[in-house]
Amino acid sequence: MSVAISQFSVDGSVLEYVSTVKYLGHVISNTLSDDDDIKREIRNMLKRTNILARRFSKCSVVAKVKLFKAY
Repeated sequence: MSVAISQFSVDGSVLEYVSTVKYLGHVISNTLSDDDDIKREIRNMLKRTNILARRFSKCSVVAKVKLFKAY
């Protein structure tokens, strides 16, 4: 089922319709779902965790847990 969407214009310029947009650091989608934003945050957390694990690989587990909680 296809839905016709009216075009909007501002000062003579037609606004482009997109399915997702990043606004103030959050992903907003036209499906009213925040799954994309949650997935992005999970990827960022995993990236930061891997950086900590690599940098402090020779530290004790107790020190790593303290660093992770502080991060």
